[in-house]
Amino acid sequence: MLFRVFHKNTLVPFALLPFLMMLLWAKVLFGEPSTLMGYEIAMPLSELVGQMINTQSNLLPLISLFMAFLSVYALNRLNTKYSLLKRQSVLPGVVFLIFVSGYTQVQELHAVWFFAPFLAWAIHKLFESATKSESSVEIFNMMVLLSIGSLFFARGLYLVPMLWWGMIIVNVMSLRNFFASFIGLVTPYVLAFGFYFFIGRQTELLDAIVENLLSPVAVFEHNTFSKFYNGVIVLLIFLALLAALRQSTAFKILTRKYYRVLVWLVAYCIFLAATPFFSMELIPIIGICSSIILCNFFETLKSGFWQNFFFYFFIAITLLAQIAT
Repeated sequence: MLFRVFHKNTLVPFALLPFLMMLLWAKVLFGEPSTLMGYEIAMPLSELVGQMINTQSNLLPLISLFMAFLSVYALNRLNTKYSLLKRQSVLPGVVFLIFVSGYTQVQELHAVWFFAPFLAWAIHKLFESATKSESSVEIFNMMVLLSIGSLFFARGLYLVPMLWWGMIIVNVMSLRNFFASFIGLVTPYVLAFGFYFFIGRQTELLDAIVENLLSPVAVFEHNTFSKFYNGVIVLLIFLALLAALRQSTAFKILTRKYYRVLVWLVAYCIFLAATPFFSMELIPIIGICSSIILCNFFETLKSGFWQNFFFYFFIAITLLAQIAT
């Protein structure tokens, strides 16, 4: 029942979405005051945000919730414009919200929340480039978006190779487009370095980039239930990837390429999760890359019973994870 409600292109799921967001964020919104999470040396735009807000406030989760809403909008727009699912609905955004809500630590304000919507719109520009006869502008915009997002969360730069690989998949890679992407990537950093040079802090900027890119992160200490929860989520993603691969021959040619990009992004993010350079902050990024694929998996379950069963189970285990971790 609930799955089909959110998978309809009507006003009802849009009206229910804010209530779902508040429900999933309730523990962190009404709990103890949180702090702005990040690295010891903040990236330029994260530092700017830290100067503008009270970094110890109950309002900080509202900011991360707002950034999550921007990501939700971008994902729903991705589905609407490129018809990645059988129906146009808010389901991709709903799945994303559920995906990132298992750990309240993830919901607290972190630099990655400012990066997430930029990543979603960068993917949007990559897909749009495949529909244009002249794609250089879209490719440039794609890398500018990712680059600006990395000025909040530097480790977003680790996704640059996958966007270049995505250009190959959607058949827009050329020498001209590669240079367009490279110029888009470096432009925000050139501007940032020029500003820091003007105020005499260029060395601090270089230190911040190196610190944020290369320093290992604290590993989250998992309990028995969180290990079980992680296993269930990995299993769901694995089943969703298999479903997408099995269906690939039935997709339209361009849609097939879009799904290949998403599948590679998910696989790459799982690889990054195994490195010492990422921890819990990778969850919103995996959510951006995997939400459409998870929605497609739910659609492949022809029986309404199994669709609702997996959807309810997804919500239930997420809420249990919030309580147990």
